[in-house]
Amino acid sequence: MRYVKVTLITLVLSALSIQFLDQPMTAFFMPDELYRFRRVSRHLTDIGEGQVWFALALLALFVAWLARKNFFRGAESLTERTRAHYERLRVFGINLFVSLILSGVILHLFKWIIGRQRPHVTESYEPHVFYCFNTNSHYHSMPSGHSQVLFVAAVNLTLMFPQYTRWIYFFAFNLAMTRVYTTQHFFSDVLMGCLTGYLGAHLALHLLEKRRNASRNPHTSTT
Repeated sequence: MRYVKVTLITLVLSALSIQFLDQPMTAFFMPDELYRFRRVSRHLTDIGEGQVWFALALLALFVAWLARKNFFRGAESLTERTRAHYERLRVFGINLFVSLILSGVILHLFKWIIGRQRPHVTESYEPHVFYCFNTNSHYHSMPSGHSQVLFVAAVNLTLMFPQYTRWIYFFAFNLAMTRVYTTQHFFSDVLMGCLTGYLGAHLALHLLEKRRNASRNPHTSTT
């Protein structure tokens, strides 16, 4: 039920944004007075690059693998609590990696189907141009890929650090907004990207947990 509510709210907000907010919000960040702000945003927006988080996932898996191979000094005497931490790190790496892939496939499918024009393509930042089933990257504005990646990361980070859930989502959304500040996406694109990342990550986590449960209970009947 939670996912249905999140989806409906985001779809309504996105529809309202397309109609009333996308064009004026994009134009608001274009004056020369905000040049330095946009310049900083261009650097911050790189945090949403997929390769950054794929690298983090692989690093987590590598460190966990080294720990399991007793690479670290004194690994033979590691406490159960420490071993559990390394196992959590391994699971985090797997979850993040698979979440990025599954959510990314869904995202690019939506981009191709929707075919929305990016705001910087026209001088007036026209928000109502859609060319469905388009392979041109200038018409892959919705959903935002960086926003999707950031929310995939946020979902997985909240599992590692549940006490910081609100802060994690706060920073993820604000980093996603740099796509608007740099005129790469409309606000509604960012909302839809966040939704795609959130739902895609949770779908991946559900499938992975189902697979783990099946491996723990191989004789459990599924009929």
